[in-house]
Amino acid sequence: MSELSKGIPGLASATSSRFSLVSYLPTYAAVGYLVVLLAGGAPAQHFEFGRVHDRAAALGGVELAAITLGVVLLAVMLQPLQLPLVQLLEGYWPRWLSRITNAGLARQRAKRTALARQTDTSDLTDDQRTDRAVRQRVLQSAWQLRRRYPPVEHLLPTTLGNALRAMEYDAGSGYGADTVTWWPRLYAVLGHQMRGIVDDRRNQLDVTCRLCATGAVMALISVPLLWRSGWWLALTLVPLAVAIVSYRATVTAAVAYGEAVRAAFDIHRFDLLTLLHLPLPGTAVDELKLNRELTRFWHQGVPMTDSALEHKPSKAAHDE
Repeated sequence: MSELSKGIPGLASATSSRFSLVSYLPTYAAVGYLVVLLAGGAPAQHFEFGRVHDRAAALGGVELAAITLGVVLLAVMLQPLQLPLVQLLEGYWPRWLSRITNAGLARQRAKRTALARQTDTSDLTDDQRTDRAVRQRVLQSAWQLRRRYPPVEHLLPTTLGNALRAMEYDAGSGYGADTVTWWPRLYAVLGHQMRGIVDDRRNQLDVTCRLCATGAVMALISVPLLWRSGWWLALTLVPLAVAIVSYRATVTAAVAYGEAVRAAFDIHRFDLLTLLHLPLPGTAVDELKLNRELTRFWHQGVPMTDSALEHKPSKAAHDE
């Protein structure tokens, strides 16, 4: 990246690797797909693939530059919609979709119950409990249950939503820290290596979410475009397949992202306390108490009246 682009925040974000991965890639794929359909004659004529080659060969530099600029502008305009898009795929839907929401919740509840049964060893014989394969299945089911599902009362109507909700529920709960409240502050103190892992897995989550939504939208758009094109209508299955595969990848990415966030709490929670000039707790019970007080302070504004402060000189000041 040039020094000029570093000095312009908007340009810097538009040329960053994250922006290129999350916004450019799906947008180029969508625009390219639509250009192929339109160049082939859709929707006014019967789609013919031969027209695509002829019209592509006729494109000049001005046309290609216009298409490239259009993709960039479209990607920039769609970028603010990334968070709402993830929330939509998570299952945060409006009330008028309550029937679909309830159906999704019922399905997720059934899947969670079935997985929980696989972790129950009460009906196993002594030989089964000592069997290595059985133990492995039970442990795998328990791992999946914790990583993919929150408690029943916190379920969301989609698999992706529950994978992320499971992370939000328990990443910091064992330490008395509310994950959603703590995460913006904890992220700021992550080490370079841990931040790289978290960012990489978040990028994977975002790009698969964008590809899923892009594939679904392109599948819907291509139906009226190819309606008169006979068996070429089967081309709508291409973006639909992209959407389905991408959603499955999104769930996998969400589980991996959740593991990175959990690891960040395990490793760096005391770094945050140190930067807050709070004394490090001596026992696990003390840590639970302190972290719960911090959660209440950040979330509800309840003052921390009993917490002592430690003002140790920074390393830089010590070296001076």
